[in-house]
Amino acid sequence: MTIRNFEAKGFFTDNPVIGPGSTPTQKALIDLPIISTTISKEVEETEVEGTVDGTCEVQILDTIITRSTWNVSFEVQKLRSDAIALLMGETWAAAPNSKISNFKMTSVPVIGDPEITDTKLVDAEVDDVKVSVYAGGTWGLPRYLEVVTTGTPTVNQVLLDDTAGTLTFNAGLAGAPIKYSVDEIVASGLESLGIADSPRRLNNLLFRGVLCSTEPEIVMVEMDLSPSGGFELPIGGDPGVTLEYRAVVKGANRSPVRMFRKAA
Repeated sequence: MTIRNFEAKGFFTDNPVIGPGSTPTQKALIDLPIISTTISKEVEETEVEGTVDGTCEVQILDTIITRSTWNVSFEVQKLRSDAIALLMGETWAAAPNSKISNFKMTSVPVIGDPEITDTKLVDAEVDDVKVSVYAGGTWGLPRYLEVVTTGTPTVNQVLLDDTAGTLTFNAGLAGAPIKYSVDEIVASGLESLGIADSPRRLNNLLFRGVLCSTEPEIVMVEMDLSPSGGFELPIGGDPGVTLEYRAVVKGANRSPVRMFRKAA
């Protein structure tokens, strides 16, 4: 038999994560686009020693299995947000009044007033606005500009008018490439990981999958899983992450990994 992958794969949360308020009542099904899975079993044995028939030589008379450890890893390349939630070990949760940063790149006008207009600047606080000259030229070297709200800006300053929604520069910065950010509070909030005070955990899972086999039979694998250690989330380069779990014994099951079969 050759095994290519799993079909009909799915994770089930072992604890309730769905429902209103702080006391969810329902468990959830999580789909994951797995490209490969590895199941390994490590066995530790203790040797029982003794002499035979009164001889002076100590021999191994028996072995006792003292520990069995099941490790399971899932390779995933298509990183949807639900896969990231599994990495973080919690469900996405609301984060009211989230602060986000709006970034823009432009240049100081050469003709007319050295001024930039942006509706995001309306009612913005000084601490919410950051402005930089990001390349050198006749205006000088790259540098950070101080944001001021009164007076005439120097070549190292920028004037914020939060009523008109403008940034006014010194004439000596005409043509300078500018990058700026404006912080904004999103009242409705964003969905977050690592923010909620009482997160709904994804740290205990039940996995069920049917082996993609070359034989005329159906073999289903079932595993109770608990996260094993941390994770690496590569950003850039080759895509993909590995979700690492320990298979653990639960309930009346004798093994954390179970298999079932029937004719196809």
